[in-house]
Amino acid sequence: LGNLGASEDDWAWWNWTVGTIFTWTLGRIIRLLEQTLDELIAARSRLIEMAAREERHRISADVHDLVGHSMTAVLLNVRAARQTLTTDPADAEKALADAEEVAKLGIADIRKTLHKLRTANLSDRGHNNDVNPVPLTSLPDGESIRSLLSRQDHINITVNGDLESLQGPIAVSLYRILQECITNISKHASSGSGNLELNLNSNHIRLTSQNPISRKSAGSIGLTDKSLGLIGMRERVTNLGGTFEAGLFTMGWQVDIRIPTSD
Repeated sequence: LGNLGASEDDWAWWNWTVGTIFTWTLGRIIRLLEQTLDELIAARSRLIEMAAREERHRISADVHDLVGHSMTAVLLNVRAARQTLTTDPADAEKALADAEEVAKLGIADIRKTLHKLRTANLSDRGHNNDVNPVPLTSLPDGESIRSLLSRQDHINITVNGDLESLQGPIAVSLYRILQECITNISKHASSGSGNLELNLNSNHIRLTSQNPISRKSAGSIGLTDKSLGLIGMRERVTNLGGTFEAGLFTMGWQVDIRIPTSD
């Protein structure tokens, strides 16, 4: 170091050079850090927006399935009660009781879904202490699916496999999909003419739904890609890595779904 400069001028030049390089490097590092911070903030905003959009889509699908299934079941029971009110008051009373029960269950499910939406909004605002989240036990599981299917006396239903073992996202999605299939069969098929077949094994779940359709429904079949019900079912299946097919077949309308249950 002693040979670097024999005079004070040489040392001054050396100090100035080192100081300039250090200052420039430090400024460059600060700018890079600021740029990285801006990119991280932007990425976080995009992730939050994406998560919020996906959550809105999920809640929209839930509300559609709940309202569609409940209102269709209530309407069918009320219609049956009206038709038998004078000829068979006992059957009419039973149909009205069934409509009341379905309405109560539907309202309870809708309230749970709306409560989850409210919980998410309050959590975003930082009011976590004011919220009682909906427990996971309130979500549909395998037993919920069996209970749903057991109430569909007007549909030919075949189940192979262990329903009670289903839980988590697969159980929730399958429950909502079955609700939509049951709603479609109830709207378009007479009693006993719709079929649901559900097969479960260690590798996958396969659900097939079939029902006759009227000429009027067949004439508008080109609009089914815009149906909220079909869009919701397709999204639920593809999110689980499964396949979804729906369309006309020789006897009417068919939905064919495969959902993997193992990696």
